[in-house]
This record gives sequence, structure tokens and C-alpha cells, in this order.
Amino acid sequence: MLPLIVWLAAAFTSTDATRAEPAIAITDDFAGPHLDRSVWTTRQIGRTRYRIDDSTARSDDGRSLEITIRASDNGCVGDPKPCQRNEIRVVEDLLIPFGTDAWYGFSFRVDGYVDPNDSNRLVIGQWKEQSGGSPFVAQRFDDRVFRITVQDSECRAIIAEMPTGPGRPGGLLFLSSHRMQCTRAPEIKLTPANPADHILPNPYRAWVDMVYRIRGGRDGDGLVEVWANGECVVRAEGTIGNRDFGGPRQYFKFGVYRDKVAYLTRIHFDSFKRAASHREIDPDYTPCPWWD
Repeated sequence: MLPLIVWLAAAFTSTDATRAEPAIAITDDFAGPHLDRSVWTTRQIGRTRYRIDDSTARSDDGRSLEITIRASDNGCVGDPKPCQRNEIRVVEDLLIPFGTDAWYGFSFRVDGYVDPNDSNRLVIGQWKEQSGGSPFVAQRFDDRVFRITVQDSECRAIIAEMPTGPGRPGGLLFLSSHRMQCTRAPEIKLTPANPADHILPNPYRAWVDMVYRIRGGRDGDGLVEVWANGECVVRAEGTIGNRDFGGPRQYFKFGVYRDKVAYLTRIHFDSFKRAASHREIDPDYTPCPWWD
């Protein structure tokens, strides 16, 4: 008979080696009356900063998740620049391996204030590698403009945005990440649904329905495809991820993450799904001919 300590070590090694990854599929309509703790963790949100709201909803059940951030909130321990954070994130047991080809669908709207002349960092919805780094895909709202960015290590690229007037960029715009300088062009190929532009709808005081296909890839095999309100928006291919933060798994989180400012912002989140195909999110899905 094996000594107890050897038997336990063998048992734990076997269990860890054969641990099954969680199923991709998750669905949450925030039907309430409380946040589903089997799906979401509240480790990065104040307990009075979220609630199930029965007065504003995208889904038929008449409820959505409301998240608020106020001037007094904080949230960036160890960050050299003060910031504020109120976000929910998928629980540890439901994280999937980085590089998984997964689809995400959700609806959101912004009902609180966002300064149109404030270039400070503001993220509402992001996908991150488990071990850290900038989000490899993010929804950004600096200057009250809805933009989607992807990350190639220290380089960040805007792949789609709201119309911002005649001077708005018509192609990829490369930016430096927070705390890092971009000294090269990101290895990303962009294919807009319409070759003329890659425009996002306005989420301010109006529901926007988003669908993402996301596959992180640090060796050039990354892929992000975006739909908004049922319309094809853009496909980005290439190096998508952070080489210095190569964690085994990835997670999605939703809420407000911003530099410290003095105004209140309120958002609503509804009809969340994570799935293995677009058709599981939208049964009426039609492929985008520009991308195939």
C-alpha cells in the first residue's frame, strides 16, 4: 500500500491533469432578483454600485444589470495613475483557455454622464488574459466616442469607432498602451465590412446589441470579428495578446474602468451569452460575405 502522502500526491496530480475545461456556453439575462454568483464575481465592484434594475431592460423579462461609478470611488491598487473601477467578471471556474474560438453577445447602454472633452481612459467591457496586461480586446469611450481596440503587446489598434465627424480616421489607428510605448506597427490586418469605414452605433441612452467572435493569438493567429445591431462591422486578424503576460486562460468583465474623474457614470448590461458559434447567440445569423 502506498504511503498516504504519496497516494494523495498521485491523486491530486491525476485530478489536475484530467481537469476538464468548462463548457463555453454561458447565458444570463439578469432576470434577477439578484446577480447570479455562479456566473459573476463581484470582487472588483462596490456592493452598493450594482443592482438588478426592473425599469430599464433589453430582454423580455423587463430587467437588466445597472452599474454606477461615482466621483468618490477608487480601484487601482499599485497603479501609478489613480483610477476608478466597478466591474463584474466571469467566475474563475468558467474561465476558458486563451486562444479559444468563442463568441460573445450582449446588449448595453450608457445612461450616465461621459465628458465629450475628456481624453482620460474609460473602458466599458473588456477581455483580459488571466495573468494580466492590457485587455487584448476592449470597448473604449475616451472623449465620449465608442471605440473597439485590440492589443499587440505594447501596441494598441482602434479597429472600429463611432462617427466623429469629417476628420475621423478611415483606417487603423495605432496607439501606445498605458505605461508602454508603441515603437512599431502592430501585426494586425483589418477588413471592414464596408471598405469605406468601420462604424459603430451610439450607445448613449440607447441599447446597442453587440456580437464578438474572439480568438486571442500571440503568434499571429488571433482573430476578432464584430457585429453591432445585427450589422457586420469589422474583422481584425494577426497578433492579438500580450507576450509579457501570457496566462493560460482568459476572462471577460463588464462595468466601468476609468481614470479618476469627478462625475457619475451609469451603464446597463443585458442579454449576455458566451457560445461556441454565432448561431447559438443569434439563430438568424447570416455570414458576412466580405470576410469569407
